[in-house]
Amino acid sequence: MTCWIPPELLIYKTESKLLKITSEKRYNARVQERNQEYSFTETLK
Repeated sequence: MTCWIPPELLIYKTESKLLKITSEKRYNARVQERNQEYSFTETLK
């Protein structure tokens, strides 16, 4: 038995998944930048 999912919902689900992935990537990049800055200032000390 398969339940029918409206295409709009399917698109919404995939879009939100992509959004989540991109925001996570962006967040990770920001964290890495901050860590690099931190380690850089630590080496300057």
